[in-house]
Amino acid sequence: MKDTAMLGYRSSFSVELDPQLGLDREKAVDVLLGEGFAWMRSQKGVKSVEDLEPLHEQRFPGGDRAIYTRSRTGAGVDYAKLIYFDAPRGDEQWVTSLLVGFDFTDDRAKPTVAIEIDSPPDPKNEGKPHWTARPKLVQRVLEAYSCSEHGLVMGAKPAYLRGGEGVNSLIEGMADSRRRSLVIICAEDGTVDPTYWQKIMTELTVQTIGQASVYVLDKTSTEEFNASVSNGHQISPYSPRTFRPPIDPTDPQDGLRHRVLSAQRLIQSTAPYLSRMYGRLCREHANTQPIGKFLRRLDAVTARELDRATHPGNNAVELPAAPVTPGSETIVLQTIPIGEQAKVTSIEKRNHVRNELQDSVTETVNGEQLVDLLNENS
Repeated sequence: MKDTAMLGYRSSFSVELDPQLGLDREKAVDVLLGEGFAWMRSQKGVKSVEDLEPLHEQRFPGGDRAIYTRSRTGAGVDYAKLIYFDAPRGDEQWVTSLLVGFDFTDDRAKPTVAIEIDSPPDPKNEGKPHWTARPKLVQRVLEAYSCSEHGLVMGAKPAYLRGGEGVNSLIEGMADSRRRSLVIICAEDGTVDPTYWQKIMTELTVQTIGQASVYVLDKTSTEEFNASVSNGHQISPYSPRTFRPPIDPTDPQDGLRHRVLSAQRLIQSTAPYLSRMYGRLCREHANTQPIGKFLRRLDAVTARELDRATHPGNNAVELPAAPVTPGSETIVLQTIPIGEQAKVTSIEKRNHVRNELQDSVTETVNGEQLVDLLNENS
């Protein structure tokens, strides 16, 4: 079977600690890892999830398999990674990974999550992965917990701002240079029932889940937003606007980067078409954005741990001898050869091949191509 993996979906976000939901400092990583196990049970039909053991690959009836690791560095960085391989279908295979990291020693730190789906190439669209619809695992986490991406809400449904509350924080988050995700904002003016309009926006943005922060602003919030940004960034009622990161709210010329879907075009198009369009826009953007350095380094560490477990005697394993620290965002690794140092092993190789393909995709996705997706409907 060909092992050509393409990145079909990527999402990363922070999760608020909430002891009432079991997300305290001691249990946060285990609780979030448990969401992955619950997803396997509910969506994949795995009845023997409780039989999973760390660093032991488990095969299931039908050909699916899974493996995970759970550990803590000596300096108190908790982490876990779960990988689920769907049974191959000819040359096609889908792989879902859940990575969780949390600096237990930092009082200000939050658990961070990255969820990725590797998909096979699309035979009808050369150089592109198969379309990946909204992942149920991402939806499960976002519905259960309060999540964000550099101060902006990352939810399963649009956030609704009333009476101007939260507008300043929204603009600050949109201007944050660390932000990677798109922001989709739609204004109201009171002529359409708010409950009905929120339902419409939920339908339109259902495929953006985990890759965009979506906001609906009432009339007062819209007025405050427009008064706080340049005329190039202002929003109009019932015309969703997509903002790419980051914005310069004082520069009208920067507003040219952020496209508007007109109310007229919205009315003329179907909800399924527009939801797919917004989903494509988010995939094109988010899949080209790297996860943060803290998670990226944990991703490398866990890949080596899992390869060591599945291919003993054929690895040069790097085990963390010093902590992963979000402040310095560095890892000091000690290389311990096990058996003969040989070629890159499966998970590490898969990540490398996928990243090579994704880099080539990134080179072709520039701002003009991204806004073309919206220009189709502007």
